[in-house]
Amino acid sequence: MPRYTREDYINMVYKFVRDSEPLNKLLNFKKESDPETMALYVDMALDNFNTEPPQTSFTFETFPSMNLLIKGAVIELLISNGLLQSRNRLNYSDGGISVQVSDKAGEYMQWINFLVQDYYRKLMKIKEEINILNGFGDGSGPGDPYRFGSGWW
Repeated sequence: MPRYTREDYINMVYKFVRDSEPLNKLLNFKKESDPETMALYVDMALDNFNTEPPQTSFTFETFPSMNLLIKGAVIELLISNGLLQSRNRLNYSDGGISVQVSDKAGEYMQWINFLVQDYYRKLMKIKEEINILNGFGDGSGPGDPYRFGSGWW
């Protein structure tokens, strides 16, 4: 299994959300999220996974699912950007002309809801497996009653 660093995850999130200078025409060809903010999102995704019971202590290098960490960071990014959209929303009307500024909060919510369902389904599967292995072991220990199907009968 490949091992990824924090920087690798930051770059993968940029690629996943397609936040790059050539693609951001409406942002004057600048990235929407600076690297420091993107680092916060990947840190939050790692922390979210590790603190969801049963608690774990994965690092970026040992994280069990690249896909899950990227999606967790993207969810954090969308929540943050959705809050910004909500805070800066402005509807203005004058002389029959209507202008809406930062009116994308609803679209952000749709993406968040779409990703959260898949994210938590996968997170719970991984956490269940970790919990089972922590409770029963992997069957390799000498005193493990489940090792060869024998045990307490």
